[in-house]
Amino acid sequence: VKRVLARYHAIDGWPGKTATLQRLWAAAETHTPGAEHISAYTQAIMDLGATLCTRSKPLCPVCPQESECNANAEGRVLDYPGKKPKKAKPQRSTTMLLAEHDGAVLLARRESTGLWGGLWSLPEVDDENAVSTWAAANGVTAKSTESWAPLKHAFSHYDLTIQPLRVRITQRPLRIAEHDATLWYKLDAPADVGIAAPVARLIDELRTRMHGP
Repeated sequence: VKRVLARYHAIDGWPGKTATLQRLWAAAETHTPGAEHISAYTQAIMDLGATLCTRSKPLCPVCPQESECNANAEGRVLDYPGKKPKKAKPQRSTTMLLAEHDGAVLLARRESTGLWGGLWSLPEVDDENAVSTWAAANGVTAKSTESWAPLKHAFSHYDLTIQPLRVRITQRPLRIAEHDATLWYKLDAPADVGIAAPVARLIDELRTRMHGP
């Protein structure tokens, strides 16, 4: 019924919004007959919406209201009623370090639950200013850092912006020995491990910058 009224009167907006719904109610009241015929009218408008004025393939040429329908006159039948506005997804961000040494990049295994559960990823810090703190905590001397263009990755429930930082370190740190949670991933002889998709893209970019396409 909402669809029929929205098209007949060319009422814009999503019917779930109060203002749009009020306009539809007002339109409905102008068509609703007296008690004697209300049952027939109610059934008729519901049948019209279910059989002719359908959501995706309305049968306008055979509709008895075609000549009086405002949406049909505008050539915008499928624009009515308005669609439910998409809820803006939350935005999150992180800084990932491409900690590079001797042709390898440091990876860390993520927790088994949560985002990219069990996959290998890059170390993360709050921002570029935290690199020195990360380096000190892991016994690393950062020779240089290089900021890349942000990488956007969409999830079903939020969007993630990754700020990649290429960090060249002077020597393989003793405090980051390989074990079940860390791995020095050799770019020329990569280990067969599961890597999160955006991380794989960043590693490919690092390989290209080091060795060319």
